[in-house]
Amino acid sequence: MYKVLFLQPKAYFDELGVDFESLESTFGLVLTINLSKSIRNYDLIVSCIDHDIESREIMLIANKLAVPTLFLMDGIYDRSNALNNPLLKKRGIQLLEPFVYKNIFVMGAVFKKYLEKKYDVKVFEYLPKRAQLQLTEEPEKVDFLLTTAITPYFDDVEFNILINWFRAVVNVLDSLDCNYHIRIFDKKILDAIPELNIKNNTIDTLSLAISKVNTVICTTSTVLHSSQSYGVPNITLNYRNERLFFETTENINDIKNLGLIKNYIELKTDKDLINVDINKSVLLTEVTYEKSEETEVPLKSFQFFINLSFIKRLIYKSLSASFKRKVKAMFVIKAI
Repeated sequence: MYKVLFLQPKAYFDELGVDFESLESTFGLVLTINLSKSIRNYDLIVSCIDHDIESREIMLIANKLAVPTLFLMDGIYDRSNALNNPLLKKRGIQLLEPFVYKNIFVMGAVFKKYLEKKYDVKVFEYLPKRAQLQLTEEPEKVDFLLTTAITPYFDDVEFNILINWFRAVVNVLDSLDCNYHIRIFDKKILDAIPELNIKNNTIDTLSLAISKVNTVICTTSTVLHSSQSYGVPNITLNYRNERLFFETTENINDIKNLGLIKNYIELKTDKDLINVDINKSVLLTEVTYEKSEETEVPLKSFQFFINLSFIKRLIYKSLSASFKRKVKAMFVIKAI
């Protein structure tokens, strides 16, 4: 049985669907007087939060000690988020840079191929539990669901561009006389386009909301990859005109091309793909556990380390959902 150190609280990995049954699992390296020696006690070090500075420090030392490292991405790779997320900027971090992992689980074949070409890393494609859908057969479906990532813009310039896109999308949908639902939580967007409130439904779960429509229209978001994974046609509102690292049915990167939406009116979801067999648990048995003696380094006899971020995240996970949303807004945390 492999000894695995998970650098965040267990709840984070439960949300991703990790199967701990065949592992001797430890959660959090909170306090030690000899960090290198503690790391060498494990066969694998796992993280799921790249901007966790303490976790990055542990990963770097693990690499020097030739202890295998693994990162589990909880959503798609969004280049704008990687470069412009205010939280990352505040910490002087770029997502996945420098790259400190020997193994990584990612969403989608596109990003998998990108990483394999760029880094010496073993890449696994998976769909995290939090990104899986439970679709139902609804008796009546409307044509479209218009929704967004939780944080679809990072500054006022992007906000204004996005508002222009949303107004244009609504105009296209109305001109085509099609039926559609709205699922937007961002109050600033709803205040800027009050007519969205008429059809806005944030009560349904994401799975139910998608079950009620034939096609999903969304800004760059994990929602799009999830929809694609279950065979639900989807349209990416790529208003930043950036390279996409996930699978989508239609990529619209110019507001002039929104007329393509008409091709998806009454386009029915492939029912055979709704029940696609998606692995419900994340198995770490294929990860590389072998240590290389050649890259080992001498251990320091004393290396004090305290991981305050683990304690903070443990407290955060104990908070109510409503309070978590307030905390995220306060610290401008991007959730995909």
